[in-house]
Amino acid sequence: MKSNKVLAVLMALVASVSLHANDPFFNDPFGDDIFTEMMQMQRQMDRMFEQMHQRMQQRSKALISPIGTYKIATQSQFEDKGDRYVYRTDIPKSKENTIKLSVDNHRLTVDAKVVKKEETKRNGMVSYQSYMSMYQRSLSLPADADESRMKSAYKDGYLTITFKKRSGSTQSKTAAIKKDANQSK
Repeated sequence: MKSNKVLAVLMALVASVSLHANDPFFNDPFGDDIFTEMMQMQRQMDRMFEQMHQRMQQRSKALISPIGTYKIATQSQFEDKGDRYVYRTDIPKSKENTIKLSVDNHRLTVDAKVVKKEETKRNGMVSYQSYMSMYQRSLSLPADADESRMKSAYKDGYLTITFKKRSGSTQSKTAAIKKDANQSK
């Protein structure tokens, strides 16, 4: 009797194992535990987005263009030269550079497209590389700068923009201090 009970239990166990092996519900294509797999995928996605966020922050802090990877040094203000203001920045020299300047609502905007091409010859093979970077800078003009009297020059990789001061603004302003008659000498 006891052996019949053990035999019945063993047969039930074998039947459930064989049903388990043939049941598509138990043949999970993602592994034994789909929730563990999903958590691992979520962690991987979180790491990927964190890395993307760090790269975006580095680019904005270092003024690195997403298209190109060089850094353009800029001055943050106009330099006062007495009768004029001068803004100077470096833009890498290239025959195919496009530089556009505009002044609107007392703001100067500098747009530049820098194209750099390289040709390398090694072991009888020629390699061509092209790089393109975009640069845009917008700054407020000093209050007494004359928008209509702008001059610009691009030489040896340096862009220089000059604004004359409005007439009358170049004179120095001084005030005489009168001594009070009651003051002792």
